[in-house]
Amino acid sequence: GETFVEYGLDEGTLDRRTPAGSEARATALALTAGRTWFLRAVTLDEAGERWESGTASVDVASPPTKLPSFTVTDRDDAAIDPDALIFSTLLEDNGSWIVGLNRDGEVVWWYEAEGQISIPSIHPSADGHGLMFTHHSEQEGKPKAGLLRMSFDGEEQVLTVGNGHHDVAQLPDGRVAWIRNENPTAVVLEGGEAADLSVDTLVEN
Repeated sequence: GETFVEYGLDEGTLDRRTPAGSEARATALALTAGRTWFLRAVTLDEAGERWESGTASVDVASPPTKLPSFTVTDRDDAAIDPDALIFSTLLEDNGSWIVGLNRDGEVVWWYEAEGQISIPSIHPSADGHGLMFTHHSEQEGKPKAGLLRMSFDGEEQVLTVGNGHHDVAQLPDGRVAWIRNENPTAVVLEGGEAADLSVDTLVEN
């Protein structure tokens, strides 16, 4: 058999569903913030008989007040799937945000970076269940750079590397690729003079 969750904004019309699976748990993504959502668990057994739970409700918290709001001024409904999400980074003087928006510009997911961390770019994780991004901060006067995987269900997996910057991606086989800064000094150039260089290396791990 298979199990999934039906959910929606109208208790009488649960018009969305999670992917079916064999586990008794599912992640419902894109629940509009500040709204009440209704849901029920459904199982279809081997004979095709439908078993369902009662309908429950969940109040999704509103976005933080310091998170900017968004307004969609024009939209091509034929080009954007109703269930599509747009993820973007927001860089501010006092930190960064990752925000997920539906096609109406409503916030459905967000992540606030801690401290003075800058998040310059984001990419989907290889399994599609989260995001990979670099995080930059300064601790005790020294720059710190690393990689962070943030799953959509809120679980963090952190892999810290030295001198990583700007971009990171998870490869289909699960390995991680990132840009690493190397600063060789006193490199002898053509002509015999020496110079300090800034060199980027693509690293896979």
